[in-house]
Amino acid sequence: MKLFNPRENTKLKNEIAKKEEFKLKNYKLEIISAKDDTIDYNKLLDIKILFQKMLPKMPKEYIMRQLLDKKQCSLSLLDENEDLIGAVCYRPFYENNFLEIVFFAVNSLTHIKGYGTFLMNCLKEIVKRQYIHFVENQQEFMNHNITINNIDFMTANNITYNSDIFKKTNEHFVGQENAKRIKKEDIYNKNTQLYFMTYADNSAVGFFKKQGFDSEIVSTMWKKHIKDYDGGTLMECKIYEEINYLNQMELILKLSDQIFEKMKKINEYHIIRAREDSALVNLKKEAISQTKSGFLENFINYCISELYASPSSWPFLEPVSAKDVPDYFTIIKRPMDLSKIKHKYIKKEYNEFFEFREDVMLMINNCKTFNASHTQYYKCAENIEARFHEICDLHKMTINKFIK
Repeated sequence: MKLFNPRENTKLKNEIAKKEEFKLKNYKLEIISAKDDTIDYNKLLDIKILFQKMLPKMPKEYIMRQLLDKKQCSLSLLDENEDLIGAVCYRPFYENNFLEIVFFAVNSLTHIKGYGTFLMNCLKEIVKRQYIHFVENQQEFMNHNITINNIDFMTANNITYNSDIFKKTNEHFVGQENAKRIKKEDIYNKNTQLYFMTYADNSAVGFFKKQGFDSEIVSTMWKKHIKDYDGGTLMECKIYEEINYLNQMELILKLSDQIFEKMKKINEYHIIRAREDSALVNLKKEAISQTKSGFLENFINYCISELYASPSSWPFLEPVSAKDVPDYFTIIKRPMDLSKIKHKYIKKEYNEFFEFREDVMLMINNCKTFNASHTQYYKCAENIEARFHEICDLHKMTINKFIK
């Protein structure tokens, strides 16, 4: 018996599921560049429509101009029907050791399903290989379009790439066949470090934080190369050569196994012993003598823990920052978040259950009021609301027993 089983981790399951889904449902990735004279402009138009729909504040002419810029690349994820799931437009500045993400969007029908994270991780692995090629050959590479039907070469822990990706052809990138293995010392012998840079609008800051981006900027090579945007937050993500971003949770699982093995040498946490029955003698009596205040305290604590544990809780963990979202407090007059709810619980400010429920719903409704219905924030609010109602419905009889 294991007291903690990281293999049951939701993120690990989602990571594995997305890779299996890509394979079993015949999904594909396409790298598109206007450098290629044979480009299918209908594909660029599909990407433009996606960006225009999901990024309504961006002028459509500006979006089209960026996509047609021969210095830009676009990576798209398509399903088995060639329908666009998501896309990212990026501009490599490999000579300066960074890449700018210009646009990133996922179809509204696939929000909060892990496709954005999957696409970002695919981008990181593809770009690592492009960067390796640039460091080794010091030459341009994105002068053709590429279709990737097999991501096995990206999920291998050793960095591999098929040399066909750098040929001026439209041949499919099939993965491991004829793959060339690159030594670590050959990649970083110039003391280079790759960064992703992006200007995230206020509604996207949370997503990019989940992908490893930070607003505390360390790199300097991006200066004078990236246009400054009003109302956006400059963020960066350091790309680690030793991490396979499509196997992140597997790496965490491996490290956790190593930690638990070391723990076994320190104590006997893993040995399950039978407890004396006398330890349970008073359990029934205590349950019967449960008071309203005792139940209220325990149940609110349980609810808070469950809401924190939800995969959709990340927008609600901390108060909204006026620095990140300057106009938030002109619209939302009574801000609320999980940290404030938890603080009120610790201070014993909830004397009735309805007071706690009102704060939870205030937090949810604030999010729905400020964010458009197609955004990931709005969908997170819907998921948190559904989870809260699920908890209350599940324990409805007990709630009614103690709370009139």
